[in-house]
Amino acid sequence: MGQFLKSRRAISSVSALWIVVILLIFVGGTYFVWKEGLLGGTTTPTGPYQYFDKDLGITVYFKTRAELDAYVAKKVVPTTGKYPISGTVAIYGNGSAVSGLTVEIYVPASGGNEKFYLWEMVESQTTAATTGAFTTTNGFAMNQRLMIHVVRSATKYTYDKWAETIVGAKAEGLPSAPIGTLWIYAFPLAAGNIALGLYTKTGSAISTAVGTPTSLSKASLASNFEGYVQLSTTNTWSTFGQDPWTQPSTSKKYELREYVTVCTIAVNVTGINWKDTSWTFISVTSGIKRAKLIRDTEFRPAIIATDNSANKRVQIPMWVDLTALADNTGVQVTVVVMDYQLWDTIKENGSVATVGVNFGYTYQKSATFEIKVTA
Repeated sequence: MGQFLKSRRAISSVSALWIVVILLIFVGGTYFVWKEGLLGGTTTPTGPYQYFDKDLGITVYFKTRAELDAYVAKKVVPTTGKYPISGTVAIYGNGSAVSGLTVEIYVPASGGNEKFYLWEMVESQTTAATTGAFTTTNGFAMNQRLMIHVVRSATKYTYDKWAETIVGAKAEGLPSAPIGTLWIYAFPLAAGNIALGLYTKTGSAISTAVGTPTSLSKASLASNFEGYVQLSTTNTWSTFGQDPWTQPSTSKKYELREYVTVCTIAVNVTGINWKDTSWTFISVTSGIKRAKLIRDTEFRPAIIATDNSANKRVQIPMWVDLTALADNTGVQVTVVVMDYQLWDTIKENGSVATVGVNFGYTYQKSATFEIKVTA
């Protein structure tokens, strides 16, 4: 009998262990699936649609509205009445709360206004000190679709944040329904904190000094210049550029637009062969100019995203053959990187300084590089 009891206890212990293992696999697997977006959602802000899952205690993000709707349909339990919503605003990466930011709340336009814009603003709030929290004055029904806009701030160094969400259920006893954290990006503290360089394919820097240009020899084939533009920042927990992001049409005179980050390269001579077909031709009165969208980098959705170290950069390849130029010809190459741009404007040899009520682009970083083509 004693041996039998020992066997039963051993079996029970093994069974309990297997139950724990199965639970760990289930929980870990569920988190991995959501983290990696394998079922349409993700716990990182890679999509414009979000929903705060009060059961999991996390905000999940979706790339399409259909995925958001399908998820909410399975999660929510219908309730009646209207109640405020609440949330927080924090820096993506280090989680620092941001106070003093304006948060605008929009509902789908109605009453004929939908002919003119998609979203109608109903109120705005300011994030609280220390916590970065906000709570609306207006009440909203469960399943009400909202557009939340955290307005870009030149003094807080933050980008715009547009997030479409759906009002979830309010827990009994709470004054508002949480929509979770609105993660925003912080740009570098000053234009001087962004470095821009031009390099050969072997990593040698091209000179910016007018009197001492970098020689590219025809004999060594260096004049068939395969190089890259490099953009980096010296700030931690900061980003530069988006990849891209969409501004919706609203009653506050925002227009439906897709903003992009671009690089342009202008060469002050003709008679060269631009060999990289990924660059778009721009018509200019003298010299040659090309433009390129900067997207799909390893730091997506930001072009550059630093953490607690600042050794992050993006490299933009270029290839131009200068061999046809006469010996000892001087060449100036002007490189410009801009975010918050409209691609059609860039292709027309322009740039966007301000659009509607926006502050305009965060920074325009430019540098001119000096080359001399030798025999």
